[in-house]
Amino acid sequence: ARLGESLMNDSGEIVIWGASTRAASWSAARAGWNIHAWDLFADCDFPDGSSVHKLDDLACNSLQCRLALPLSAESKACFLPTGGWENAAGLPEWTADHFHLCGCNAEAIARSRDPFFWAEALGRAGLPRLAVRKARQDENEQKNNQDIRGMKNEREQAPANRSVERWIRKSLHSIGGLGVRFVMDDSWPEAGFYDQQFQSGLSCSALCFTNADGTRVAGTSLQLTNNTGPEHPFLYAGNAWPLHQFAE
Repeated sequence: ARLGESLMNDSGEIVIWGASTRAASWSAARAGWNIHAWDLFADCDFPDGSSVHKLDDLACNSLQCRLALPLSAESKACFLPTGGWENAAGLPEWTADHFHLCGCNAEAIARSRDPFFWAEALGRAGLPRLAVRKARQDENEQKNNQDIRGMKNEREQAPANRSVERWIRKSLHSIGGLGVRFVMDDSWPEAGFYDQQFQSGLSCSALCFTNADGTRVAGTSLQLTNNTGPEHPFLYAGNAWPLHQFAE
């Protein structure tokens, strides 16, 4: 999607921050922004004239220490997060105080990444969805929510080798497939993690355009993973476009 010039602030400066910022930086460059990008890779193929900085991690203090005054509230720079920003404790609040936030706020992003919210929403809409489960809950809560598993009797019925149903374990606060792995025993997710029913097949993602008039799907792309071993079998390695294209 293109960052429209209607969002341009007085300074024309934009800070793009996240795990990977290259794609958003190219979109911002086409719209005429002066780019200051901060991510985990600092790739070499950013737009000419971009100021690109490599982050050691996505922690809140890392960003605060490096940006300082030149790109703070005095410059009235815009701030565009691209992923991982909402996971750092205190970071969304800090950036809201120092920048003009472009795009969705932290609450909306966090909700869109909540697997239990999506399981319930898809269930209410009568659409197919993968089962999810989290750490053992209050029995009454489990009974009232058929989309979230974790009842004691189900655990007793599920074989340890997962021959009937396989699960993958994911962190609630990671990005890029980091830490996603198969559940190889009969354990249940600890705090901060959840299990999702494994479904074999192609891994795809959709590109959508949204404005005041609604949302349309431009197409889908094949999501590539790089199996670097048992610790990172689902590590994100890019997308191949288009798998299916519906709109120009």
